[in-house]
Parts: sequence; C-alpha cells; structure tokens
Amino acid sequence: MIYLLAISAGIFSVAFYPALPSLESYVIWLSLISLVWVAIEYSKLSIMSYALAIFRLSLMLGWGTAWGFYCAHGVLDHQLPDTLDRHDFLVTGTIAKVLKVDKLRTNFEVAVHTSVLMEDQNQSIYIKKLLLNDYSSMAKTGPLNIREGEHWQLVVRLKRPRGTINPGGFDYQSWLIQRGYSATGYVKHNPLNYQQERNEASVTQRALFRVGEIRSAIREAIIRSDLSDLGGAILVALTVGDKTQIRPWWESLTRLGIVHLLVISGLHVGLVAAVGFMIGTSIVKALSSLSYIFPIISKTHVYLRFMPSIFAIVVAAGYSLLAGFTLPTQRALIAIVIVMAAKLAYRRITPWACLGWTLLIIAAWQPLAILSAGFWLSFTAVATLIGWFYPWVSSDTSFRKKRAITAQIALLCLMSLPLFVFLGRISWLSPLVNIMAIPLVSLLTVPLALFGIICLVFSERIAGTVWALADWSTTPIQWLLDIVPSSYGFLSLPVIMDWKVLLALLMACVALLLPIPKVYKLISMLPVSLALLAPNDEVNLQLTVLDVGQGLAAVIEFGDNTLIYDTGPRYSGSFDAGAGIVVPYLNSRARRSINKIIISHEDSDHSGGALSVIGALRPDSMLVGPGFFDRLNNSTEASNQKMKYAQCVAGQKWLWPSSLPHGDFNTTGSAQFEVIWPTIDGPKEGNNSSCVLQITWHDQVILLTGDIEASAERRIIKDRLMETKNLSLLVAPHHGSKTSSTDQFVRSVRPKHVIFSSGYRHHFGHPHPAVVRRYAAVGTRVWKTAEKGAVTFRWDQSGKLDVSSARDQVFPSCLTCTAWWR
Repeated sequence: MIYLLAISAGIFSVAFYPALPSLESYVIWLSLISLVWVAIEYSKLSIMSYALAIFRLSLMLGWGTAWGFYCAHGVLDHQLPDTLDRHDFLVTGTIAKVLKVDKLRTNFEVAVHTSVLMEDQNQSIYIKKLLLNDYSSMAKTGPLNIREGEHWQLVVRLKRPRGTINPGGFDYQSWLIQRGYSATGYVKHNPLNYQQERNEASVTQRALFRVGEIRSAIREAIIRSDLSDLGGAILVALTVGDKTQIRPWWESLTRLGIVHLLVISGLHVGLVAAVGFMIGTSIVKALSSLSYIFPIISKTHVYLRFMPSIFAIVVAAGYSLLAGFTLPTQRALIAIVIVMAAKLAYRRITPWACLGWTLLIIAAWQPLAILSAGFWLSFTAVATLIGWFYPWVSSDTSFRKKRAITAQIALLCLMSLPLFVFLGRISWLSPLVNIMAIPLVSLLTVPLALFGIICLVFSERIAGTVWALADWSTTPIQWLLDIVPSSYGFLSLPVIMDWKVLLALLMACVALLLPIPKVYKLISMLPVSLALLAPNDEVNLQLTVLDVGQGLAAVIEFGDNTLIYDTGPRYSGSFDAGAGIVVPYLNSRARRSINKIIISHEDSDHSGGALSVIGALRPDSMLVGPGFFDRLNNSTEASNQKMKYAQCVAGQKWLWPSSLPHGDFNTTGSAQFEVIWPTIDGPKEGNNSSCVLQITWHDQVILLTGDIEASAERRIIKDRLMETKNLSLLVAPHHGSKTSSTDQFVRSVRPKHVIFSSGYRHHFGHPHPAVVRRYAAVGTRVWKTAEKGAVTFRWDQSGKLDVSSARDQVFPSCLTCTAWWR
C-alpha cells in the first residue's frame, strides 16, 4: 500500500513543478539510482531495514515522477504553439461532445483529425482536442446545426489554453489543461465550413456517435414528458449526465449539500454495478439449478463464476458511457474493475488496497487529476467512509446503525478542507439533509430513472409513466427548497484562508474523529481555535485589481470596510465575473458584507457582474453611472432585489475612519473618498459618463477612472477636479485605449504606478503600446492584469507600498501559480 501511494505521489507531484526537466536526463539519472538499488538488494551489505525502506520509497517516488514528466511533456506537445496564438486554422475532426446550445452560440468539443494553418496550408499543426464556440446563429446564414458524432471541416481562430487567475476564484486554465484541450477558439464564417461524410469514421467513432444519439434521444424524451421543472432537470442529470437543465437550482441545491446526489457520481455508478452483480449472481444460480436437468451446463459451470463480475463491469461501463464518461464515472469504473478483478482472481482485497490501486491507476492515466476539486472531494469522501466503517467492530448491536448516522458528520468534517479550498464555503445543512436524501435518491429516484430508459425501448408512454414516479420521488427535495430560508446553509471561515489555517483545521478534524484520549483531542483543537478567535490583521489600505479579462473589477479594503469598484463582465448567460471572481475573492478575504458598490458606467465589461454581487453580498449603498442608473430604474430584477442606489455626481464624499490599537477612531488617519466626475452638466451615458473615484489616505492618492476618454480627461485637468500631486496609483482609463491617457493627462497626473485591466492578447489590443510608452516616459511603473493576474497594492501604516500579483505567488501561498502548464 505504501509503495502504491509513493508512486502515485510522484506522478501527481509533477502537476506543481514550476518547470519540466529534460526527460532523457532524468531517466538516465533515475536508471543509475535503480541500478544502485538492485546492487544493494542482491548484495550482502549490512543496511538497516528502515534505511532500505526509505530508499525503496524514494525510488518508487522517483519512478512515479518520471512517468509524470513523460505525461507532462505529452501535454505540452499537443498544445497550440505560442507563436501561432490567435491565428486561423483549417480543421477537420469529429464532434466529440456538444456542451451547450442557446440563442447566442453552440459550445462543443472537437477531436481533431487534421489541422493546417490558413495562411500556409503546407504547415500542419499537431492538435488533439479543441473547445470551440459557433456564433453563426447571429449571422445571416444561420447556425451550423452541429451534432455529436458528426465530421466537420471548419475554419477556426484558435488561442492557447489560458484563463484568469485570482485568489479564491475558479482556475479556468487548469480546467482546460485537465480535460486535454489543445486550444480554444471560435468558428469563423467561411464557405469552407461543411459537414463531411460519415463513412470515414472508424468503428470506435461510429460507436461513440451512436451513444451520442442515444443520449440525445433519452434527454429529449424526458423533456417531452409531463414532469415538474426541477424533477425533469434532475432526471436528465441522473440519466445522461446533462447538468445544464439543473443550473437554475444549482446554488440552492449546493446550499442543502445534495447537489452531488442529483448528478451522476461515483456513488450511482457503484450502485448500478451492485445491481449488475446481483443480476449476474441470480442468472448463475438459475443456470446452476438447471445443471441437474441439462448435463451440458454442468460441463461449463466453472466459467459461470465470471458472469456476476462481468455483468457488474458491463453495466457500470454502460452507465458511464450514458453519462458522457466524465471523470467521476471513470474513477468509479476503475475502482469497480479492481474489485471485480480481485474477486475473479480469488484475492481478498481490503478497501484501503482498493483505494490505493484506484489512486495509482488514475495517477497513471490522468496525472493532472489532482488539480480538480472532484478528485479531492471523491477521494476524501471514500477515504473517510472507509476509515469510519473499516475495520471497527463492537459488541453493541446498534454500532453499525450509529456509525451510519454519524458518518455524515465525519464527511462534513474532513470534506470541509477541499470544499474551503476550492469553493470557499461548506453546507452545514448537508449532514441533516443527506440522511434523508441519500436513501431517497439512491434507492428510489435513480432506479426509477434508469428503469424508465429500459421502458423507452418499448414505449415512450410507459417510460413517461415511470419517469413521472421518479419525478414524484423528488418532491421532498422541492419541499426543502421551499421551506429552508435562502440565508441558511452556507458556512464560510471567519478568517482569511491560508495554508496555516487549513493545516490547523485538518489537525482538528482528524483528532476529532480518531479514537484517542480527550486530552489529545483538546490539544489538537487549540491551533484552529486560536486561528478562528484571533482577528484578521488590520488592513490599512489595500486595493486589488482583479483579473477579469477584458473588463474591470477592483476591491478596496480599509479596516473592516470594503468597497467594490465595477464588477467585471458577463461572460455568458449563466456565468459572470461577479459570481465567479469577485464574490469568491471576498470570501477568501473573509469579507461577508460590503459597504458600497460603485458601477462606473453601463458597459457590460464593467457592470456585467453587478447583479450577482448585489444578490450575494447585499451592499449598504450603491453609486452608479448615469447610464447604468437609467438601466436599473427600468430593471425588474433590480426592483425585486430592492436595491438602494444613487447616481454618481462630482462632489459626493465620505470618510472611513481608521481604527487605532486602543480601539479609538482616528479621524486624521481616515480614508477619504470623493467622486470627481461626472459633473452635473457632464455626459449622461457612454464611456465619458464613468464615475471617477479619488481616494486619499495620508499623503497617498489613488484614482479609479472607469472608461473616461480624452474629452473627460481634459475637463478634469482644466477644472482642477482632482489632486494631481502624490498620485500613488492610477487605474488606467479605458483599459489603456489610445482614445484615453492623452499626453496632457499623463504629464499632469504622473502616477507612481499605473495598472491596466484588460484581456490577454485581446483583439482590442489594450493597452495600446503608445499609451504604455507615455506612462513609462514619466517614470511610472506599469502593471498589467493580463500578464500578472490579480494585482494587489497594499500600504502599511507608514505609507510604504507593497505590490504582489497572483501569477508571481509561490509555495506555500500558491501551489500552481507558477506551474509549467501556465
């Protein structure tokens, strides 16, 4: 077991390396060490047993690392070369999966057959898998009607896998790399786009195409059935693994801690395998009983022992394919194959050994799986359950029943660590709700949903009746959503989350669950108690410009006060920077409420995440640009949320007092906030109507300018609306566009630091090279979120500035910020 873990650890460790060594040199070095080990093993040298064991473990770790390096180089080999980023390609391939279809776009995966550069079609590029968007629904020609399993030739513009990087936020680049994407991009309108003949496909591709057709048919049949909205969405998720239908309830179900039950998971695959095993066992018993009547059966009954295990594997594999063969189903299938193989080989395999072999196979097959939340959640859950039930025994007849009930508490305790790391919060309702939901969903909803699929082969009407019963079984879940207040469920850490807090939390959870003396439990609880009771460090003044791509979102912290200036763009109908970046960042900073939100103007790249932030954090007050003010006045959602907002007008001021160590408030050290633009006679919409905010603390001045352009800059300078001395930091106007940051403006303000918030290699080309040169010419230090990720400017009590960026963080603050796959 220990050797399995050592090899797995070696493989997984490669995901965190900042750079990859030469594979050849590493293998040569490791081979020499291996030869030394062989010589030691077969020599008569007197070596202490524990020293030899450490040497063996180190060697296993080294060989695991070698395999990890080999796989890592393979990942880099099929990545789009950096020199060809944002170029056009002629691609042929099979549509592996259609992920989303709406009025705006079709989002899909392509398994690439050939790829050539459009500007030089003699140059072929090795690419394996693409994630593409087709926006042709907006063109006169209409959408391409792309379906799974079809073969297409497409003209696409591609870019290397890359995403924003922010504290507490979702790591999109890591997600892309884990799923093996060589590049992302979009389909260009071109006459060369057409569907190719299907007869070129291999047997495997035709089989996958058929599976895709079956999945689509099941999904459409469930949607056509007369089911409730939530019940139908749950059945689609449980049968074909399509989670898009359940998205409107995702947050509420996560709050109850049962979202894992309502999508296909390892638990469901395991249940299906158990049913398959029981069916196989029943068939074997029936055939064995017939051996007395038909002697021919008795000659072959020795082979019948394979049937239950084969049935379990086949049924589990079929269900995994039906679910889209996602990573959780793959991991569950690997565990099932290991258990069944041990059974066929007459080997008794302990749960821990099964977990170790599963971990090793996944490590060898998916070396980057360790970067995903699903990996940590699934293995933590399984390890917790094994440790909770095996091998403890008791003379108490109700011991197992008590263990089953308290298992939910053990799961909540240990799974809180990966949940805090990846999601920033846990559901304290989870143990209570799961006691009811697990038997209901596992023993009633899932069997009925799958039985409906079997009935669909014979009659859609019968299948609809069965699915109606499955829909009825989800009624308690709907009831819980109705009666549990929306403010109940989530629990976040009241302190800034870092590795020291997580280590203290792990120590406390393990000690709480282990059968050790109470005095040791109390001692182990001390570090986390001190961490939770101790207040967060006093923040003098801190401004973080988050990495939201082409847009702007900034967070200002001063003492216990928080202000958000703009909330970034809305990326799609279901995802925006407010919910995906701003709120998780504030959670990581232990900020559960905010004092004020300022939305500079109405453009989507500044206001797209506003409603999500407001709904999650309920700010005390809100200032918005004139154009966004009119939009809120006409917004039904704003009216429903009863937002309190006012229009930005030059002259609005407020103070945030500074808290001294003895508890008094120092008004002389207060942070002063003033809106300096737009004036009453200023623009009422557009970029030049942006709220411009000036922050003054001691002798430090910070200016946030939204998207103002040359005309607004001239007015601000001419009318002396701002403090032009001691400008410490400027958030550049309009992301560094050439229509802003005029020579007059730059020479007038002369900031010590300027930061450009823009997309990486975005087609707008922000910041413009001429603008960057202007700031450099006056001695300004330039920062770019596109290159650095989220950038934090932090002033201490003496006014000294410390600047840090997300992409420059190293161990232990961040494990993957400088990884080789970045």
